[in-house]
Amino acid sequence: MAMFCHPLHGVVCRPWSNSKPLRYELELAESSNFVPQGPVIWEGRQDEKRFHTSLKLHKNNNEYSLAINCQGSGVFKLNNNKFEISWHSEGTPASHYFQSMGLALWLELQGVMCLHGNALTKNNRTVVLLAPSGTGKSTLSSWLMQQGYHLMSDDMVALHNNEEGNGYQLFPSWPVMRLWPDSINTMLNTSDEHERVHANFDKKVISVKPSNENFNSKLLTDIIILNRQDTLKTNNNNKIDVRPLSGSSAVMALLKNTILGEVYRPLNIEIERLAGLAQVTQKVKISELTYPSGIQGLQAITN
Repeated sequence: MAMFCHPLHGVVCRPWSNSKPLRYELELAESSNFVPQGPVIWEGRQDEKRFHTSLKLHKNNNEYSLAINCQGSGVFKLNNNKFEISWHSEGTPASHYFQSMGLALWLELQGVMCLHGNALTKNNRTVVLLAPSGTGKSTLSSWLMQQGYHLMSDDMVALHNNEEGNGYQLFPSWPVMRLWPDSINTMLNTSDEHERVHANFDKKVISVKPSNENFNSKLLTDIIILNRQDTLKTNNNNKIDVRPLSGSSAVMALLKNTILGEVYRPLNIEIERLAGLAQVTQKVKISELTYPSGIQGLQAITN
């Protein structure tokens, strides 16, 4: 549970963390052999070439239980500001799923929208890169880090309304990043001796040294939707295009990049969340970046 000592997306996890309060404080506890109570109100499944994830969300009065079955398996139980973890010792630890799906579910119930993306910051610019798994978020992030950007979060971004009500504040995630071995070797100039994300998954977990730049919260300035094109299927292998998105096109792009799929309807927060995403499109610059696959185009994209 060492990672829980670090604040995560504006949430301080007690009793493991003794950090000062941020936006939220969450009481965490470990339990064993917890059986979800109540009916299943939502099921989700993610099928990738390298792994399969099955999710079931139970509701019992004011209590929610999220059962996860992937390379790691167990249950997250949520009840107000109490979060209970019952996890099998074999496989990927609970922390991997907590920092994305588990915490995202809890934050969404608090009215904080969560998106599937990476956040990076440099000077007065804080950028969120959104894209489905396997389409280059982490690889592009590592290139931006070599250009002076600091990684704030990897894989999940939580949009906290700022105090002025005219934008969104981002808080850093845990100081780790998940990268493919070739990205580690060619872009970060480090050896490939890192722990795997999953036992059957080649992505590795690397530590990211925190700095004053990415330790504090930042005002979100840009959201960039990544649209990678297979160069084998396009006529122009070097075409890079950036176009602004607004209105319904921007809302649909944000909807496609959620952490938990269609869970918002059974949570009875679908209308509020849709209205919230519409507000994001009015307060934040949103663009779509179309680019060719392959390492050779990353420097141009970074520029």
